[in-house]
Amino acid sequence: MSAEARLQELGIELPTAPKPMGVYKPIVVSGGMAYLSGHGPLLPTGKLITGRLGLDMDVEAGYEAARVTGMGMLSTLQGHLGTLDKVKRLVKLLGLVRSTDSFDQQPAVINGCSELSQNSMNVCTFFKTVAVRNPSSELFKPEASSDRFEPTRLSTASANCWSV
Repeated sequence: MSAEARLQELGIELPTAPKPMGVYKPIVVSGGMAYLSGHGPLLPTGKLITGRLGLDMDVEAGYEAARVTGMGMLSTLQGHLGTLDKVKRLVKLLGLVRSTDSFDQQPAVINGCSELSQNSMNVCTFFKTVAVRNPSSELFKPEASSDRFEPTRLSTASANCWSV
């Protein structure tokens, strides 16, 4: 089953890939790896989910924000690679969780993104996850992530930055 068919089976519709909010590339492919720049919990309406875990957001709300962030990341991958079937595995997931000093459930929040990746794509499900407290953020995002994906094969049809 293709990754897109799996998403459809799960009732997941990917949003439009988010546009960069600065001077950077949202994705760079080099050496057989796709590197994603930081993504945040951007809703299809264009509104960011905001808040601070342990203050005005609970674990469930943070989990959903991380899941929304993961959907944006998958959309960026799909837009750049043409299909999510070119993704072999998620190698590393880094999640920055905007939270209070006393909040200690960052991994449970980032699971929203991790579980989306595991359940929605035909990829290896073993990867490194790093979830850390981020006491402040200019955008006041409860979650942001930067990730590395390994494509299954290199193809000149994908983009200029692929090597053959």
